[in-house]
Amino acid sequence: VRSDTEIAQFALDFSNRIYEVMQVRPALYINGNYANVLANATPAQRSELTGSAYPQLWSARWPNQANPNAIPVQT
Repeated sequence: VRSDTEIAQFALDFSNRIYEVMQVRPALYINGNYANVLANATPAQRSELTGSAYPQLWSARWPNQANPNAIPVQT
């Protein structure tokens, strides 16, 4: 089991490797569980993850199945 800071560092290392080889930055698509990883990352990791390493950060927001209109999924 990896700690939140270890997962955050893995994500940074992955982005940097993709950039080194392909000269593009990957997008980061996360759900609420991984949003907690961002919250618990070091301030330096958080800054890099939400800035230069992953300029495209998408957070999954799924509708409540009992009330599909509870969350405006597309906004």
